[in-house]
Amino acid sequence: MLEDLNPVKVYLESLPSRQSRDVIWHSLNHFAKHALNDKSAVAENIKWAQITLDTIYSFRLHLDSKNTSKQTVALYLSALRGVLKLCHEIGLLNPEHEISASTILNSTYITKNPEYSTSPKHNLISSNDFIKLMKSVDRQQKAQARDLAIISTLYCCGLKVSEIIDLKYPDSIDPESYNFLVGDNESEESRCVPIPEEARKYIDNWLRLRTEQKGYFFNRISRADNVLFFEPSKENAVHPKSAKKLTVHAISLITRELSEKAQTDIYRPKDFRASYINRLFNEGKNIETIQKLSGHQCLDSLKRFK
Repeated sequence: MLEDLNPVKVYLESLPSRQSRDVIWHSLNHFAKHALNDKSAVAENIKWAQITLDTIYSFRLHLDSKNTSKQTVALYLSALRGVLKLCHEIGLLNPEHEISASTILNSTYITKNPEYSTSPKHNLISSNDFIKLMKSVDRQQKAQARDLAIISTLYCCGLKVSEIIDLKYPDSIDPESYNFLVGDNESEESRCVPIPEEARKYIDNWLRLRTEQKGYFFNRISRADNVLFFEPSKENAVHPKSAKKLTVHAISLITRELSEKAQTDIYRPKDFRASYINRLFNEGKNIETIQKLSGHQCLDSLKRFK
C-alpha cells in the first residue's frame, strides 16, 4: 500500500552509501524541527503531503537568519528537494493537500544552490553589446567563425543550448530558406525557426569554412584549427574519440570568453535566449507566435520574459 510507505525511508534507501544516508537524514531532521516547531522531531514525523511552498520559504529564511553557510544551505535544501520529488513521483500525496507537479518544480527551483540563485535570472543583451561581441574576434579562423555563428544563433534565433549542440547538417538547416529545423523531423515537438538577416552572414561564413560534410553542425575544432567531424553512423569517422558534439559547458565558455574580449557584461547562454524572447514581445508579436518560435510548452512561463 502506498500510504504505508514513508517517503523519507524510501529516499534514504535509494542513496548509494551509508555516509550519504547519514548526512541526508541529519539534513531532513533539521527541516523537521523547524517545520513542526519541535526540537525532538525527526523527518519521519512529517506529513509530507501538507508541506507547502510557504513552509519551504520559511525554512530558507530560518537558515539565513542563522547565518548558515551556503554549502550547508545547499545540502539541506537538496535533501528536501529529493524527498518532495519522490512524494510526487510515487503518488504519496493526499488529494486534499496535494502538491501539484508545477509546485514541486517551483520548490525544486527555489531549493537550488543559493550561490547561484542569488544572481539575476536574466541579463538582457542590448543590440550594441551584440555588435561588440560579434566584432571581438576574427571571422576567418574556423574556431572564431564557429563561435560567432553560435552567438548569432543564440541571440537571433533563441535556441536552447541543448538544441544548438544537437543541430546536424544537412538535416537541421536549410541554407536556401534560412531556417533551422529544431528537434526530430517526425516529432510533433519539432519546430521551424527562421534565421534573421543579421545572423545569416555568420551562419554562411561558418558553413563555408566547415564545408558541407554531414555531421553535427557546430563541431569541435582542433588546435591546428581543423574542423573535427563525427557521425555516429559511420565507422570511418574522422577522429571519432575527439570529435563528439560540443557540450553545454563548452557553449558557456564561448559566451564568457567573447564577453570578456568585447568588454561587455559576462553573458550566459540563457541571457541570449531571454533577450530573443524579450525582443519578440517588444516587436508586438502575439504570445502564441512567440511560444511557437521559442518552443515553450507553457504560455505562462513566457510572461516572465516581458
